[in-house]
Amino acid sequence: MTCTGGSLDACNSGCAGKYPDVTGDNYPAASACFSACSTNCNLSTTLLLLTNK
Repeated sequence: MTCTGGSLDACNSGCAGKYPDVTGDNYPAASACFSACSTNCNLSTTLLLLTNK
């Protein structure tokens, strides 16, 4: 799993671009996209901070 775009903001922007309308049928996919960003970007940031020490 990687953090798409290299940062949480970039990843979320990618999701927003893919799913401009997050209502109705798009909601589950958009929600999964944003939660993947949160999980992957927060984890990779934490790992980077730990490995740089």
